[in-house]
Amino acid sequence: MSASYPETTKASPLLSLRAIHKSFGSNHVLKGIDLDVATGEHVVIFGPSGSGKSTLLRTINLLEIPDSGSLMFEGEEYLTQAGQRSPTAGKPRQLRQRIGMVFQQFNLFPHLTALDNVTLALKRVKQMSREEAEMRAAKQLHRVGLVKKLGSYPAMLSGGQQQRVAIARSLAMEPRIMLFDEPTSALDPELVGEVLAVMRELALDGMTMVVVTHEMGFGREVGDLNIFMDEGVIVEQGGRELYTECREARTKAFIRAVL
Repeated sequence: MSASYPETTKASPLLSLRAIHKSFGSNHVLKGIDLDVATGEHVVIFGPSGSGKSTLLRTINLLEIPDSGSLMFEGEEYLTQAGQRSPTAGKPRQLRQRIGMVFQQFNLFPHLTALDNVTLALKRVKQMSREEAEMRAAKQLHRVGLVKKLGSYPAMLSGGQQQRVAIARSLAMEPRIMLFDEPTSALDPELVGEVLAVMRELALDGMTMVVVTHEMGFGREVGDLNIFMDEGVIVEQGGRELYTECREARTKAFIRAVL
């Protein structure tokens, strides 16, 4: 039986997850997660390692298929309540073309320049001409402050610059929402700021974002909806006030330890 969703309106969420469960063997990682993300909203997810944050993020674009639960994106059903695709459901590949994702590791092709790393998907997936793809790629590399590095190979770039190329690569596909999975965790501390600065600009530009991060200051600054997860459940959620006015003892203890 398909999940029951209201008709799509301007007020409807861009993304809806309902009762998401996911296990890896005997490890029950996600335990009935519900999440709505509105267009233009900035969602920040934080919590201890192993709490299910990254797994939740990867279910949004079906890199991880839930054992059960439903997923709706832009009014289209991708998973039914049982975690199965119905005959009319959208395909994961179609979903991923509309959702950008930036990982902890940069995943750039070492033999390609920054420009070519960004144009690759544009040419292969969107079937753009080389000229059109390079124009769009250059625009996004300029957006992340790397217009002077178009011809540089990954080995010639710092970790922060490589991550910004990865962000430009996702932006070039013109996603409706951007997912960030701890995008600064692989960076040296002095390089974290340049990546967060790009993410702040995206937030100011109105990009819908779901960010898994340990950068609590970033969450307090841009998080419209802040979610604390632990042991596969959403323990507490709220606006920016969550960082100073949380109610749950587990949330208080975690924030006290990291701030």
